[in-house]
Amino acid sequence: MYFHNGVVQLYLMRCDRGFVWENFALNDQGKILATPCSNNELDVRQLQEAFPGILNVHNSTFKSNIEIQWSM
Repeated sequence: MYFHNGVVQLYLMRCDRGFVWENFALNDQGKILATPCSNNELDVRQLQEAFPGILNVHNSTFKSNIEIQWSM
């Protein structure tokens, strides 16, 4: 499973070292979200069967951040 902080950390390391973010506390999330937070995991077996060379979310995010870094 890959979490938001991991994605943002890759962006921070590869694209914008000055980027700053702050996580919401659970009670603050409840004030702005329409529904309670839910951690679901996507079953990607059909996607992997249809596209055998597809990267997992971590590697895809890492690759995208490198591409962003080189385009700057």
